[in-house]
Amino acid sequence: MLFAYVTIMDDLINSEEEVQLLRTGTDLVIAGNYLGRDKTIINVFNILLKYFDVHSSDFAHLKKATDGLRKWYMTCGRIQLTSFLHGYRIAPWLCGTMVIGLFLLAVSILQAIVAVKKIQGH
Repeated sequence: MLFAYVTIMDDLINSEEEVQLLRTGTDLVIAGNYLGRDKTIINVFNILLKYFDVHSSDFAHLKKATDGLRKWYMTCGRIQLTSFLHGYRIAPWLCGTMVIGLFLLAVSILQAIVAVKKIQGH
């Protein structure tokens, strides 16, 4: 279990910005950091991984999983959706206002289409 944790964390943490995300995100992954600076955390996981057999089939399986996780995380649509939902989660009334606004826009477009067809029909 420790092998899996160290492997995944080592693969996910490649920069100080990624440590910052894991430390301050909505779901804390690195809580109670007693190691000091973010660079120190990167070094700790790099050093710990040296003590494991990284050529085992378990490592390949975990590497594939973390690659898939990184690929999913970096998808543009997911980032935009997460950013959008995070912004509207802070003020839920904004979401309701947006839905009503989109409904009114759709009704206005439909009304314009019906009016143009009615004019063309005469």
